[in-house]
Amino acid sequence: IDRVSARGQWQEPLLVLQSLRVHATGAELEGQLRARPAEQSGEGRLQLKLPGAQAQLQADMAPTRGKGQLNTQLADLAALQQWIERLPGLGKVFDDMALQGNAALDARWTGGWQTLQQRLAAPDTPAARGIAEPTIKASLAVPRLALRQKKNGNGEPSWQLRGVRAELDGSLARARLELDGEALSPAQQITLKLQGSGGLERTRQWRAEIATLRAQLRPNTSSNPPAPWSLELQRPLAATIRNSAGALQVEGSGGAATLGGPLPGSVRIDWEPTRFSQSGPADKRAVRLQSKGRMQGLPMAWTQALGPGTLRDMGVSDDLILDGDWDIDAGDQLRAKVRLARASGDIRVHAGEAALVRRLRSTGTGTASEITTDAGASGRDSPGT
Repeated sequence: IDRVSARGQWQEPLLVLQSLRVHATGAELEGQLRARPAEQSGEGRLQLKLPGAQAQLQADMAPTRGKGQLNTQLADLAALQQWIERLPGLGKVFDDMALQGNAALDARWTGGWQTLQQRLAAPDTPAARGIAEPTIKASLAVPRLALRQKKNGNGEPSWQLRGVRAELDGSLARARLELDGEALSPAQQITLKLQGSGGLERTRQWRAEIATLRAQLRPNTSSNPPAPWSLELQRPLAATIRNSAGALQVEGSGGAATLGGPLPGSVRIDWEPTRFSQSGPADKRAVRLQSKGRMQGLPMAWTQALGPGTLRDMGVSDDLILDGDWDIDAGDQLRAKVRLARASGDIRVHAGEAALVRRLRSTGTGTASEITTDAGASGRDSPGT
């Protein structure tokens, strides 16, 4: 700390600081405060300036009432990182990563600080009559954030965030969350849009709901990008999380999603309620996962989108569509049933102009005695099937 100055007066039960200034290692804090120590309440304004960032805080807080506002602007994350790394003991806090970009965080809240503590300790007990439930409304905007390894200098970033926006609005019992934006690596581009809600139901029990989820994944290329892989939730998904006495339990509702790919076709995935549990000490931890569901409409042709060495490179083409289902109970022992079955279409093997058209049928275990082939009627000039 380079310099501290304060001007005010104490007249019981009120402490007034008309002016507070703190200068320390490139940081400046200024503000005014009014505090009532006996009542554990106070109000004030503070402004913090750092290299590459600044924040303003205005609050009026008491045990059972209060309100406040925080505005933070991170205009230059690279300058802020350099300042943090110059502080004692924080020289390697970012390891080998360098930050570039900007962000902003705005938040408003209501409610008393003691009321919040009581709701966290006993969420089943409603607030007393006349005492408002604590609430918060916050928004985070990240126009651009680049993560780059320092050893690469000004080379291509390892990851970038673009146009990311998150909003949180509600109370401890139920809050709404919205998130959308893009993440880019040198090879991939991910787009995400999510709307959900959640809250603390009772002591050590949380509930979360996802109303909308859309995600896309595509190669990060500027010229003729293919259609993306896409995932979209078809109906809301809910989960209950319990954490008590070192045991974690997660129960998820049934759900449905649609998966699309860079080639024609789409897959419908439906699953039943899913359960996950974890208990015991770290050296004897017991983990169990139970999941059951089905899949419809998987195109075998999607293997062509996975890169070289696919079926097409081996002279195989198809319009085969697969359905499947699974039933998994993974604990101390793994019990699983996974099935894939032909729903429609065929596989074609291109074996030259003289190849015959043949149809292969396999049943049971797939041994040679269970496989039959029939010559087709299209003649010797057709590709093999």
